[in-house]
Amino acid sequence: MEFVLEANNLNQIEKDTLLFKKGDKVSFIGWIIKGSIRIENHGVKRIAKAGEMVAIPDVFADEYFGNYTTDEYTIFYAFPAYDIESLQNFMSSNKEYLGIIIDSVAKEFANYLEEQEHLLNRAIELYLFLQKHYEFAVKAGMEEEVPEEFFEHHPNQMFELKTEEHKIAYYREFNKVPLELKKDFFNRSSIMTLSQSEEASVIIHELQDSSMEIINYIKEIYSLYYNDKGSGLFDRQVRYAKELKKNGKLQMENILHVNDTKEKIIVITKEIEKWTGEKLLEDTEELEKKLASIMSASIMSSEEPEEGAKEENVEMLENSLQQILDFSKTETAQQKEIKNIIEEFIQVSDKLSTQDDVRKLKKQIIGFFFTLYKKCLFPWLENKPVPLAVKLFLNYGYMDERLLDRDQLVFLCEMVNKKEENMPFRIYTMPEWLKEIYEGRKDTSRNSFEQDFRDYLREAKRTGDITAEQEKQFLQDRGKRVEFEVDNMFSSNNKIVNGKLSTYVPILYKDQFYGDLSRIFISKGQLCESILELEKKDFTVFYREVFYSNPEMKVDKEYVMRKVYPDVILCPIYGTTSSMWQEITGKRRDSSARFIFPVMIESELDKAVTKAFGRFHWEYCRCEQGASWNNIQYKSLTSEYMDYIQYYRKNHDLTEEKREKIRSQIQRARNNSREIFLSDYETWIYFESNSALKLNKVSRQILATYCPFEKSMREFLKTNVAFEHAMQAQQRNFSEKAKEWELRIRKRENSGLEVPEEFLETLSYYSDM
Repeated sequence: MEFVLEANNLNQIEKDTLLFKKGDKVSFIGWIIKGSIRIENHGVKRIAKAGEMVAIPDVFADEYFGNYTTDEYTIFYAFPAYDIESLQNFMSSNKEYLGIIIDSVAKEFANYLEEQEHLLNRAIELYLFLQKHYEFAVKAGMEEEVPEEFFEHHPNQMFELKTEEHKIAYYREFNKVPLELKKDFFNRSSIMTLSQSEEASVIIHELQDSSMEIINYIKEIYSLYYNDKGSGLFDRQVRYAKELKKNGKLQMENILHVNDTKEKIIVITKEIEKWTGEKLLEDTEELEKKLASIMSASIMSSEEPEEGAKEENVEMLENSLQQILDFSKTETAQQKEIKNIIEEFIQVSDKLSTQDDVRKLKKQIIGFFFTLYKKCLFPWLENKPVPLAVKLFLNYGYMDERLLDRDQLVFLCEMVNKKEENMPFRIYTMPEWLKEIYEGRKDTSRNSFEQDFRDYLREAKRTGDITAEQEKQFLQDRGKRVEFEVDNMFSSNNKIVNGKLSTYVPILYKDQFYGDLSRIFISKGQLCESILELEKKDFTVFYREVFYSNPEMKVDKEYVMRKVYPDVILCPIYGTTSSMWQEITGKRRDSSARFIFPVMIESELDKAVTKAFGRFHWEYCRCEQGASWNNIQYKSLTSEYMDYIQYYRKNHDLTEEKREKIRSQIQRARNNSREIFLSDYETWIYFESNSALKLNKVSRQILATYCPFEKSMREFLKTNVAFEHAMQAQQRNFSEKAKEWELRIRKRENSGLEVPEEFLETLSYYSDM
């Protein structure tokens, strides 16, 4: 209902009452004495609270920008204002309100700026997701047309504000000035108040228009994902998958990519409905049907089990817990205890509860889980026949068929035997990794005290827990090595990558997640692809400067660049994040790092990979620099970044606004220097790589120097002066190194000496990448 306001008086108004209608000529401004007012216009919203004056900017536009509706019971003092002249008269006659007016306009500016920036960031993310999904589709062999014209224009360029950046910065800071100071200054002059209000109002209207344009742009992204014509990416992927199915070539990767697209469609639909109330998709049933039409197809062509085989697999999982206990040769009394605990857990209605009784139950499960895991693992390591239920237990933390739906059981049965090869680096399931430890191909990981197995035994001997003879014996005991890995790296990371400390339990159950397992499952190919995609941006991440000597080729001592990929391990758990467990193995700088991911992940995989990359950058630099890691006399990523964080308050290259942002960033990271850096690294990868200026000048320069983008990206970004300046140190350093290596190689050639491949690779690193 629409309410008739009483001019120059208090109006008591019920919740959800329309005060002003969008597009109507302005007739009143007003002061909220109590309550709040919701201002909406096609998805652009703000809530004006008690103490604010509303509709001031609308006077300068001659009409109400949106619908003004009470958000709760509200007391509102209405002042007549028809145009700029009547507003000026009001200001001249009521100077006690001038400070409140300018403060309200500043708040309105800040609200709309925050909304516009939020929408723009979301548009950039969705643009990048769409781009990535098309790249994956094309790489997978889908030949249908890619909307290249759409990708030519980055949202950051499309929605760049016309208002100068310094004016935006000014009003952002102006909003932080206390109300009393504004009153003290502006209550003296209605002319100053009117002038400043008018200037701010112009920017507010630009922000409002920009926000609406961005929402329409996000709708356009949605239509490229899915539309009634069937020309969206989702329908294209489904058609292509059906073609592969017909030819017997359908792979799980294809299904996972279609499922990713489906999930993104649902997310965008919900966001647009939240912003505008517009329902682009009535329900998801049609999407699910289309996905199901290819899910029923052969996943691994010749390897896909028929429906009868699927039923047989599920039947083989009957009494899974008993099968696991029997296979592990657990004693009868302990079997009974474990079965009682699992039975009690199955009966719990809210398995995600943090109540004491549920926490106690989960603690009991944790107490026997890793012991049971080791008992089942050793026969598998010795290549003995293993029941399907035990395979699922070792790979996914599965324990009882009653904790999952039938479709989820079928999916796990299909995935457990899937083989994925031809990757530039190894990705291991947990049992595969433990087999590498067992057979001596890999060294044990470090424990939480930074000790590997050898260090651990040495310390145990020193404290008298074992004898020197036992130390020698244990060093040769393959089983002890595996037990050390399970008790330390595995048990610690299982909890870390799960990411939910209050509800953590190491077994798989359906209450943890929603929808199909295919939505959250991480295949090795998918993870490898995500790592390689990020490496394309951050090309230096896996390169190390290592010692090289080759007497046969008359190379005494040189330091060359060598690429060392990490060992990537999938933990048998559903989780939300990744873990960068160690930056090197042992003491050697050219050894592999160890990245841990959950085998099923709720968050976006690319973000989990980016976190692992960022933490690795930091920890490897600390390892390489040793005690000098934070000493600015020795230039490095960590020393320069620590100097920046410690002395940002005195840095003249930073505005007061930037310093405030850094302070908030430090608080969010709880003063953890690595996590502070990680937030900047994520911004560098997600936004700055697409020419969206989100970092301050100082942090951008550090990232550009030590985490540079690959050459073609750098050339593109150099067109922006801010990036060109930030990249100068890296370009200078790489150019000098390239010249040094050219001279070194030329000198060997002139002397008739063969040039080692390592020299050529190092030159290529500095000159071509």
